Order: sequence, then structure tokens, then C-alpha cells
Amino acid sequence: MDELLYTFRLKSVRLIVLIAYFIYKMRFRFV
Repeated sequence: MDELLYTFRLKSVRLIVLIAYFIYKMRFRFV
């Protein structure tokens, strides 16, 4: 159970970082 929660948290953090990086690239490109 803890392992599942850990993997889910890891995936969510990874997704947030990916989205933040994408937004940063788009902002840098247009500005």
C-alpha cells in the first residue's frame, strides 16, 4: 500500500515538473 502511494506521488510530482517545464519553455519562446 505504501509502495503504491509512493509511486503515485512520484508520478504526480514528475507530471507537475513536466508541465512546469513546458510552460516555462513556451513562455521563454514567446517572450
